[in-house]
Amino acid sequence: MSRSGLARFIRLGQQADPAILDAIKRGAPPEFRPALSYHFEVAGKRIRAAMVVLSCGAAGGKVERTVKPAAVVEMIHNYSLVMDDLIDRGEVRRGRPTVRVVMGDSIALLVAMFYRELLDDLIENSPASVEIRKTAVKTMKEIIDGERLDLLLEIRLSRHIWTWSERRPLLSSKRRAK
Repeated sequence: MSRSGLARFIRLGQQADPAILDAIKRGAPPEFRPALSYHFEVAGKRIRAAMVVLSCGAAGGKVERTVKPAAVVEMIHNYSLVMDDLIDRGEVRRGRPTVRVVMGDSIALLVAMFYRELLDDLIENSPASVEIRKTAVKTMKEIIDGERLDLLLEIRLSRHIWTWSERRPLLSSKRRAK
């Protein structure tokens, strides 16, 4: 992909940002907004959101109807990143300190919880909200199970309990869940 093509791709995904930031602004107390916005201040690639937009266009849908669903996908992704950083004690994300490093584990947990609740707001105002909710819930359960399997694997590896043939199915299952 050329630089200009990549830039256009990223701009497609960034169409979700105003919906996310608006949901944060409408739903959070002013003093909590900086913590909630921290993850979105660094303009990530928004690949998942861009894929929602492109998939809709490829299927013949109305691209202008993809902003909220793209925001849902991006919010799920960022929720999973905050939770992963908490679980794995992550210190750097997107080239800067994680939410948990800057604001502490408790605030990071509250940020993730708030992201989860904002998902409902974004879904409620999306086209095809019933289908989006079902997909979002299924995705969240798969992400949580992937984290559980990751923790289980780390525990087993630290105790040198499993052979490689026993580890392989867990590793491939975690890759599918992310």
